[in-house]
Amino acid sequence: MFPGLAKHLQKQTASIQYEHTLIITTQKYDELSMSQLKQSDQVETKVKLNSEEIFKWTQCFICESVSVSGVHVLQETGGCEWDDETDEVKGFAQFGYDGEDFMVLDLNTFTWNALRPEVVPAKPILEADPFLRGHSNRTLTNFCPDCLKTYVEDLKNILRKGRIT
Repeated sequence: MFPGLAKHLQKQTASIQYEHTLIITTQKYDELSMSQLKQSDQVETKVKLNSEEIFKWTQCFICESVSVSGVHVLQETGGCEWDDETDEVKGFAQFGYDGEDFMVLDLNTFTWNALRPEVVPAKPILEADPFLRGHSNRTLTNFCPDCLKTYVEDLKNILRKGRIT
């Protein structure tokens, strides 16, 4: 699906690289099962491309907010957890910078908790951005749980049919 995705963005003298790697486990499914899962994969592709734009925007913003030189690592993690017994869903998003937690999103209040002092000036700007707010809300509270539930149900159906070889 995604063998690797790398884009370069030039900003003044800084080179910013976005790389997305998805580790995929493969299993053999029959043709019916593969066609059922293919539709979910197409939706996932659209979300990954949207996430790339958000990530590049965040990289540019952090480079402007924080005095940086040399090579640094910006990490983004986001997703959701679903309890299939209670149907409770918890979304999460956070950024790390050079191996340390940098910012964490509180989805209940849509506030970013700055975990390092240099990101405090970015907090009100991120919270006020309507695109980022809408994207995060839709992705973490609607799309992610729907995809997770669909994947679980599809795989349960495949296992019930006993067609995995």
